[in-house]
Amino acid sequence: MDTFNNLTGQSKNIYHKREDEMKIAESIYVQSFLRNQQQGSSDIFQKVEEKVKSINPHLKGIVKEDLMLSSCCTLTKNVVNQKSEIVKKLEQESQYYMDQKILNIQQKNQPLNKLNSQDQKDILKAALFQYFRQEGCQVQITSNINNDQTYANSYQSQLVLTGQTDKLKYLQVGINDQFYTYQKIVSDDVTKKEVISKFLKATSNQYGVSKDRITILDIQQGCQSMVNFIFSIKGLKTDQIFKTAIDQYQIEFPKAQISAMAKSLIDNYQISDEYLDERFNMYWGDSYSTQIDYRGSLPRQGYGSVPQRYYFPVGFQGYGINVQKWLAVDQSWFGQSKDKNVWIVLYHATNENGLKGISSSYIKPGLNNAYGGTQCRLTNKTILSGAGANTYFSDRASGPNSSEGYGGKIQLGNKNYIIMFQCRVNPIHVRSPYNMESYYTVEQEYAKQSVRPYRILLKEV
Repeated sequence: MDTFNNLTGQSKNIYHKREDEMKIAESIYVQSFLRNQQQGSSDIFQKVEEKVKSINPHLKGIVKEDLMLSSCCTLTKNVVNQKSEIVKKLEQESQYYMDQKILNIQQKNQPLNKLNSQDQKDILKAALFQYFRQEGCQVQITSNINNDQTYANSYQSQLVLTGQTDKLKYLQVGINDQFYTYQKIVSDDVTKKEVISKFLKATSNQYGVSKDRITILDIQQGCQSMVNFIFSIKGLKTDQIFKTAIDQYQIEFPKAQISAMAKSLIDNYQISDEYLDERFNMYWGDSYSTQIDYRGSLPRQGYGSVPQRYYFPVGFQGYGINVQKWLAVDQSWFGQSKDKNVWIVLYHATNENGLKGISSSYIKPGLNNAYGGTQCRLTNKTILSGAGANTYFSDRASGPNSSEGYGGKIQLGNKNYIIMFQCRVNPIHVRSPYNMESYYTVEQEYAKQSVRPYRILLKEV
């Protein structure tokens, strides 16, 4: 693979152009999650409009609302097209972690909170690796300090740190048709339009969605004459996205060999030390069970802002997540007082078999939505109903009515762990049912802007 120093002339210009496009696209993406921040100044918008036209020249009369989509498409392509040789090397390193390193650590036979800092970090990265793999995301582990972190991995980091793994599934359909070769598709506009039209029709029929909900992110040349269509479908339910039937594609391409699979935009995401922030590591022993503290306040109709109790995650070892990109702009959300600008502390469990609507994945909507349609004790309004309409949390990590019973079970070597996530949540968008005051919901529309995981919690069981 060429390095920058080996590039000359036109190659360097292309390198700079691509790097500039990725920086601008990433900046839009990151800033969209910053509370009370605009997407950018008029200067950045002007630059972005120019770049977007070169990235996606098919967009006509681009307006500001298109910028987020355009930047996401750019970054998505960068993720999808990561170098296979790098992925293979990271896969080998990940396997070493799981096969050797973890067993060596566990042979020390020490409680999690008594292990040295590096051993704890390795256990944590392995737990995250195992968790994401169970969720169908082909992440990797790396022990390297990645000073030259790619924009693809930086983008993926933003997705992970804002807990959006449920939003990251995309689909890949491979079509091997002798009449519609990759070269013919990309070189002949008539053929390209014909193939895309057939593909959109097949996808629309296969998933029962309108064509305007389908976004083709990329068309790639695959192995053995296969043409891979990379696409996403807006609003596709979790159970639908794993549907890999191909009958409707076979109708449109009757002579083709066809394959289909669901993938994730955090596939090949590198779980590295940059993901973590040891300053916020902490263990909560039994003494914390009687301590009383508060983080932020919840607006409650008729009562004003009511201080929110912070229930410590007793018995868990907590590992800080790197949230510096948000702290650099605004630190008020991460405060330790009762102030209304401080985001409250809630816990998000991960067990796919969790009951009563506790979410089945990392910051993912509760598919059962058990308390949808009931009255909210904070607003006196009805909590949004419908499958997947709300993300569920608890204000307690352990004890009665806590998230602990719903925590994801992870097996590493010869030991088992519970994993869950400690989050800061914008109180403005929090709801809570009358008949289960320790449960909290955030409507899925607001979850990605209003939920920030900042610690991973582990407990050996």
